[in-house]
Amino acid sequence: MVHSLYLKATLPIKRVYSNVTDAFSRKYEQYFDQADKIAELKNNNDKLQKYIYGQKMQLDQMKEFKKSQNPQLDFDKNIIRVKTISYKNMNNFSVVYLTKANELANSDTTGKFYGLISKNLAAGIAVKRDGLLEGILLSDPSCQFSVFVGEGRTPGITRGSFGKQMEVNFIPKWSKIKVGDKVVTSGLDKIFIPNVPVGKVVKIDTKSAYKTAIIDVYANVSDPTYFYLVKHVSYIPTLTMEYNRTKILKELNSSIGIHSAFEQNKTKDKNDTNISVIVPVHIIPPVAHGD
Repeated sequence: MVHSLYLKATLPIKRVYSNVTDAFSRKYEQYFDQADKIAELKNNNDKLQKYIYGQKMQLDQMKEFKKSQNPQLDFDKNIIRVKTISYKNMNNFSVVYLTKANELANSDTTGKFYGLISKNLAAGIAVKRDGLLEGILLSDPSCQFSVFVGEGRTPGITRGSFGKQMEVNFIPKWSKIKVGDKVVTSGLDKIFIPNVPVGKVVKIDTKSAYKTAIIDVYANVSDPTYFYLVKHVSYIPTLTMEYNRTKILKELNSSIGIHSAFEQNKTKDKNDTNISVIVPVHIIPPVAHGD
């Protein structure tokens, strides 16, 4: 009898205790279920963020690719698109590694150098060494190629200077160049196609045997991304001035060794006096630049 009364008296307490423990168990399970769910959502969010970042990077690359595109060059079988892989050295931003090295012959054996064009502007030269394609930008002193200065198309050889300027050396002393003259590639060294804009003359120094022009370059090589690489130049530009072919070649080849290959590729001309060749059809239209 007493035992029965005791059970009846404690039954409400047991019921409350049972309800409390059940509620606690449900809360405990709910808490850990929520923790697992939060962890799952966080993991999915991290994956989504990485995906969005990757898509943004691809979109930026596509925009840069589109911005640097030139349909006229895309259809030229002698010109290919290349992309920057990385800098050659972290303390030198003037030399980069480029893609598509497998499409070109080694420069060590052929002596061949290739012109780099960015947004219709001369941006540097390329050379293949040890199976790697190096892009030597305008700011590097070893970036040298032949150019014409001014309306008189006076020949010269560029040289980088670790900045936004270049030197144009070996300009004939008798030439009438002036500050403000536009500088374009000549194509005589078979590195660039002719008439690619390079820069504008800002200073002229007269030396004992020749003149040197300091030019501000047009191309922005501080952010190298995509380039057009000139694999082969199949024509020689017309000069608007009378000038002895042998003298031009001698000046070009004696100035820098990298241009000696042009001597082997030049058109044979028995009458080696004044240059007279057909005007090339494929020439990049000069880009307008403010003075």
